[in-house]
Amino acid sequence: MSMILKSEKRFYDEKEKKYKQPLCEFDTENLIVTDTDSSTGASTQNSFVSVYIRRYIPYMLERNPDKLQELVNQGEIYSYLLKLETRAKDAEFDQIEKWLASDKEYLLAVKNDDFMKRTQLYNAFQEQARELILDSIIFV
Repeated sequence: MSMILKSEKRFYDEKEKKYKQPLCEFDTENLIVTDTDSSTGASTQNSFVSVYIRRYIPYMLERNPDKLQELVNQGEIYSYLLKLETRAKDAEFDQIEKWLASDKEYLLAVKNDDFMKRTQLYNAFQEQARELILDSIIFV
């Protein structure tokens, strides 16, 4: 279910004496937030690519689309998603670091300078951490 959410507030063009583009727009399929400056009409676009936001948006569209629309109306969707993404990535990194510091197999691979084994274990920890984070931070 993809859609483009648009804020109720729009840019008013003084020259043309009419309301134009919304001050905030969120393309839920491509994960692009477009913010328009209310005084100049200049637009900036920011996009998200992380697994956390890619999985969060369909979840929210199904369960609570009104919250997403409210964030767009307030012009806060970008900062909200950025904070969510940062929190999730930080939690992922912290969890991986804990596992790396205590996993005997990983520590042995470090001791033996076994790059392939370290990489394999790191990737496995990363996948496990992502699933944990998705369940504990994203899907709440």
